[in-house]
Amino acid sequence: MPITREQFEKSDFKQRAINNEDYLLEFLKKNSNMAYTPVELAESLKRSSSIIRQKLRRLLKAGIVERKVPQYILSKKVLKSIRRQNSKKKSRSKK
Repeated sequence: MPITREQFEKSDFKQRAINNEDYLLEFLKKNSNMAYTPVELAESLKRSSSIIRQKLRRLLKAGIVERKVPQYILSKKVLKSIRRQNSKKKSRSKK
């Protein structure tokens, strides 16, 4: 996605890289019952497929996503953690 010179000069490359990973994780969380190819994720997130592939390799190495060629999905371990956090939030809000 092209940006203006002003946006480019103001942007922090490291922050943009973190944002790409955040977007990817949020998308996978919201669609945790689906597996996606890198191209499908790139199209959905309007990011380049090379960036998505890079982030997926990193998340795979960290155990955050699982891969069955050619698709990726959030790992069961991460899903359990998310569900536990959500149930804790619900129980706190009831108090």
